[in-house]
Amino acid sequence: MDCKINENRILNAILNFEIKEIDSEARFWMIRTKKGYFYDEFIANRFVAVAWNVITKDTVISEQTKGIIANRILTDYPGIKRPTTAINKCVSFINEIKENDIIVIPSEGSRYITFARAGEYYEEKENTVEVEKTVIDSIENNSVLINEIACPYLKRRRIDIIMTVKSEDLNPNLFRAISNHHGISNLDGYAKNILSTIYNVYTYKNDINIVFNVKKNRTN
Repeated sequence: MDCKINENRILNAILNFEIKEIDSEARFWMIRTKKGYFYDEFIANRFVAVAWNVITKDTVISEQTKGIIANRILTDYPGIKRPTTAINKCVSFINEIKENDIIVIPSEGSRYITFARAGEYYEEKENTVEVEKTVIDSIENNSVLINEIACPYLKRRRIDIIMTVKSEDLNPNLFRAISNHHGISNLDGYAKNILSTIYNVYTYKNDINIVFNVKKNRTN
């Protein structure tokens, strides 16, 4: 009797099994958490954010205005060496990330990696440049501990959490990519590494991918 029940369960599981279909237009991004200071807040409150509050969705960014904006960044953020890079990162966060893109979010020291789907863009208007600079200075001066301060960034995106994994469970190539220190990075080149971490079976760009998770037992 028990064998029959188990057979039925297995059969039902097979019949109801669905292969995850990934939109071929989906893109992949990493959003860092300022040395892990904002990681718990991002995950708990379901959002990600990037710096440079001087730039908002209403900022007109063109070849004609980039120089003016770059000078403003150099004035407000003296530590910035490449203001054009900061501008481009803001453009990516505001305009290039689309809903349902996959976002990779590393914790302090990249010990844990959270994968999430991007949601709508929004802004916290009360987070001024002055608020941002005060908080970031506190972090850089090591005068506050993780979780003692809230994220001061204005530009934000809602997220839906997919899963969190330990860094040792990541593909080595993906882990190396995550080790860069840019606030926002495109990871389209690591799409299959990311998807294979999240899903055991999925289709992406007309390919069916099946992942076999094999772990070695540690020996003394």
